[in-house]
Amino acid sequence: MDNTMSEKGPRICILSARFWPYYPRYGTAHPFTLAQSLVDTGFRVVVVTSFPRDIDGKMLPEYRFKLMTRENLGDIEIIRVSVLPLDRIGLIQKLAFNITFMVTSLFAYSKVGDFDLLFGIDPDAPFLLFPSYIYSRLKKVKYLLLVTDLWPDVVFDYNLVSSKLLKRIISKWSTLSYDLSDKILTITNDLKKSMLRYVEDPDDIAVVELAVDLSVFQPQGLSEQELVLMDLPSKQDKFVVLYSGSMSIMYDFDVMIEAASILRDYKDILFVIRGQGEQSQHIIDEVAARGLENVMVRGVVPNIEDVVKYVNYADVCVIPLARASSEDITHPSKLFEFWSCGKPVIVASRGELTKLVKKSGAGIAVEVDSPQQLVDSILQLNNNRDTGSKMGETGRRYVDSRFSTHIMEKNMRDLVESML
Repeated sequence: MDNTMSEKGPRICILSARFWPYYPRYGTAHPFTLAQSLVDTGFRVVVVTSFPRDIDGKMLPEYRFKLMTRENLGDIEIIRVSVLPLDRIGLIQKLAFNITFMVTSLFAYSKVGDFDLLFGIDPDAPFLLFPSYIYSRLKKVKYLLLVTDLWPDVVFDYNLVSSKLLKRIISKWSTLSYDLSDKILTITNDLKKSMLRYVEDPDDIAVVELAVDLSVFQPQGLSEQELVLMDLPSKQDKFVVLYSGSMSIMYDFDVMIEAASILRDYKDILFVIRGQGEQSQHIIDEVAARGLENVMVRGVVPNIEDVVKYVNYADVCVIPLARASSEDITHPSKLFEFWSCGKPVIVASRGELTKLVKKSGAGIAVEVDSPQQLVDSILQLNNNRDTGSKMGETGRRYVDSRFSTHIMEKNMRDLVESML
């Protein structure tokens, strides 16, 4: 018996470069939710991850000058390894982070002990190729791989690579990472269908949709004192249009900024764009260049409670996807966080998001690259606020029926048991 938890039951090793604690912009919510769902259904879980950072990307004091640590988060065992610092958010920094985790995660192998299943969550599949091969082959266990962004498509859609040789290498590398897995887990049926270009047998692909904790993301009122602390104006006579989350290249913020420019004379409509990412400075510069007094740009916040407050400050939340086919087959978790707080959504999408909004009746879908359609939708909800409130209530019920954590727990238990 190894020196880990002594409870009976299968033990799962998770590779996830980003994990709890929750620091908005680092994508730690879904890996934690998956790990906790496995623990709650009777499995033992050990996570190999990186040292956490604060909201500015700085190393927390207790982890400085360390190469590896062991700790527990509830019933989840955690082994943390050192990676290159991420004081700034950008594509180069993300690449460096992923590559170093690919290497340093191997150092934790001897500390993990025995386990019955390997679950690769983060980073994307190609960066998990080496550690997943070592962990699964040496332990002779099956390998479950989570795919939320389809490689190499997502790289090519955003023109991140121009070299033909490099494109061939990335394509081959991605295919090898899929071939190594015994089962691939996706978050949408459309993503599963697209995966069939790289995986021959559809039975090798499972779908477990995203989930959100409705006890955390829920409707709540905000006092005037809270608004002062958040440096936000009073909601009196204001209709707030919010984007909250990553400011990455998968979103088209120029559409929101153009919509705000069209609506600049509507003194009751306020745009709030909150988050951080590689487009942060572009958003700030563009708002300043246009002299938009109806747009407030806010950065990261220190905890999940403040994220919930921002969402509840809004009257409508916007998800403006960029024009990239790879994003049409998936959906960001923020959609369900918005709905869980009882907010209607306006989505700019040609695919999965549009399907969800139309099926749920909890928002409005507009075309990508269409500021005027976004403007029309905002005015529609501003002029019919009861309609927006009903959409928000519908959205929360829809999340409870399809995207709540108890549904994920059952689906994950069934999937893992079938592999074991």
